[in-house]
Amino acid sequence: MQEIEERLLLIGDLKRRFGDMIEDVLAYAERARARLEAVERQDQVLAELAEQRGGSAAKSGPWR
Repeated sequence: MQEIEERLLLIGDLKRRFGDMIEDVLAYAERARARLEAVERQDQVLAELAEQRGGSAAKSGPWR
């Protein structure tokens, strides 16, 4: 029973912070997940851009 009450309190806290409806809370969570994924992927994107830049610089020579 205590576990259920704790869970309901947690849901209430989330609703106060992120929206009145559970759907609002879930939408916020999805946006947060997408932002986190973008941040985590940033290193990979930078490495790919550096590789592309390095490849194009080698083809065009030192003077662009």
